[in-house]
This record gives sequence, C-alpha cells and structure tokens, in this order.
Amino acid sequence: MTKGVFEIFNEIAKLKTNKAKAEALKQYNLFSIRTILQGCFHPNIKFLLPDSIPPYGEADGTQVETRLHSMAKKLDIFIENGRPVANQSKREMLFIELLESIHPKDALILCEMIQKKPPVKGITKAVVNMAFPDLLPADGPKGT
Repeated sequence: MTKGVFEIFNEIAKLKTNKAKAEALKQYNLFSIRTILQGCFHPNIKFLLPDSIPPYGEADGTQVETRLHSMAKKLDIFIENGRPVANQSKREMLFIELLESIHPKDALILCEMIQKKPPVKGITKAVVNMAFPDLLPADGPKGT
C-alpha cells in the first residue's frame, strides 16, 4: 500500500542521523516527494502565491491519504514560469481547492513549501542534498 506524503516525511524525520534520513529518502524516489522537496529548498523556484496560509477547509483525512502523489504534477501552476493560469485570483482559488482535496497533513506540507520552509522538522536541505544530489543547485541561486 502506498504511503501518504506526510507519512513518508514523518517516518524519515524520526530517524536519528542525516545519513539515515537520506538513505530512507532515497527509497522514496517519487515525483511527488522530489517536487515538494524542490519547492521547499530550491532557491530559483518562486511561488506565485501569497506566503501566508490561505483560508481553506480541511478534507476528511480518511479517503485522501495518497492523493497528493497524483496531484503533485499540478504544482507547476503555482510557480513562476510554470503552466499559465488565467489570473492571480484563479491561481489562488486553485491552490485552495488543492489544499481542500488532500489530506490535512499534506496541506500543511504544501503551506510550508510555499513559504520555502522544510516539509517537516528534521528534513533539511543537507538531507535532501545527500539523498538526491542533482535535485538542488550546489551553491545557492547561481546554479540550476
């Protein structure tokens, strides 16, 4: 059975060392996980959303644990140079709809991501670089 994004991140965050976390993260080399980590830590990814948490209603967490995995491919509509959207209010409305359609803990991870914060405490840029060396630029905003 597939684990939800929040379950994967929480499981990894509980590990003691960065090396153990990176090794565990490698086991979840999924588009959704990599996309969210890039959103959190890549300096060149700019979100076209207010960096505050929007008002949204939480989804019932029982039917949507793994929905973020399939929804991750839509995250490009919220970034600079991503898929075009009619206007800014439409983009913000789509983000709220996304938050309302996924597990509440995954919604919090996306809210952290648009604020460029780690998805959960314990998963750092250093851990991501160890697990996926090609995911982030090596030396700040210059490289891609």
